[in-house]
Amino acid sequence: MKKSHKVEDEDIFKDFCFDREIRTSTIDNYRNALQKYSNFTNKTLKELIREAEDEEDSGIRLKRRKINKYLRNFKVSLKESDLSESTIELTILLVKSFYRENEIEIPRNNRKSVKKIRRQETIDDLPKMEEIRRFMEKLNSVYKAMTVLCLSSGMGASEVTSLTFKHLYKATSIKPYPETITQLIDQLKAKGNFIPTWNVKRVKRNFEYVTFSSPESIERIINYLEDLQFKFEDYKPQPKDKLFRGLKFNNPLIANDFLAMYTNKNKQYSFRKTENNRNVIRVHSLRKFFASTLEANKIPHLTTRQLLGHNIDSTTSAYFKPDINSLKREYSQIVDKLITTNQDVIIINPYEDIKQEMDTLKGFVLESGKLPEEYRDMILKDQMKLNQEGM
Repeated sequence: MKKSHKVEDEDIFKDFCFDREIRTSTIDNYRNALQKYSNFTNKTLKELIREAEDEEDSGIRLKRRKINKYLRNFKVSLKESDLSESTIELTILLVKSFYRENEIEIPRNNRKSVKKIRRQETIDDLPKMEEIRRFMEKLNSVYKAMTVLCLSSGMGASEVTSLTFKHLYKATSIKPYPETITQLIDQLKAKGNFIPTWNVKRVKRNFEYVTFSSPESIERIINYLEDLQFKFEDYKPQPKDKLFRGLKFNNPLIANDFLAMYTNKNKQYSFRKTENNRNVIRVHSLRKFFASTLEANKIPHLTTRQLLGHNIDSTTSAYFKPDINSLKREYSQIVDKLITTNQDVIIINPYEDIKQEMDTLKGFVLESGKLPEEYRDMILKDQMKLNQEGM
């Protein structure tokens, strides 16, 4: 096998992905696992399947087949690579799944399965804000922006890397769409500190939801865009272009790029690990930090679930519809706990426009001595809202 061999270029891998109709993120997981396995055995996927078929056809007993030795030694190799137990198990599972899809018999584990007692995760297993700050010092501007966005919005790696420039325009109410990075930067800076509203899709569940992020997330995005514009002066983003892009080649970043960056930085700088030897600072731990921060600050559990993009059971969703303004008000109460720098947050009163319109209508009533019929119900309804806000 050539050193430059890539499993993703093999027809057998392409057919495997096509036949199973799997998501892009899952394809990435298979590609990474099978690339490691291919490199370890020094064989292409086609060679591995053909070898396994030949041994089956030759009647060689399963325990004496090469596949048995490959999988056993591959697992040992993964354990020596300082990977977490869950990552090792997933990698082996994906390799076995590929074999099974190609109708290859898999060796059974003859050991009696001992059910492991799963250690309960505690608050000590989550990163502290100071640890996140120190970790971010090792990242470039694009990964800093992605980190702060995950931290303050609860988005996962798949959601953040699926964002397009159009998502950013909508989240920040930018119209018309800018033609250049410079125009985009200028428009974002002109808005000052504010809380953007993101309409995103939970990739894992194919579920659309709304969440928010800190004003710092926009500052970090601006810093990243300035670096992107400096390196690629001629680049004019289209609305459908991915928002987060590599600063070396201007290529769209994928979830595995994000995850790999965290793994490499943890290994390079020896950041804290949990009792079961897992990295404390992971992309997914940012999502957990977000959720635990909301819960610790008495944000309703239903609100936390909605902002995380969790599916709400049918009964609850039938009676409780998410109200964007209400969610944003609750989020604004704790956003200062999700900021890595010292920063003032401007909270915009969602009913300010309503108040101004009511004042105008009241002035009309005082002058004319009568209330227009079409405005009566609207004023009563809005007055109730204002009363609820304590105005």
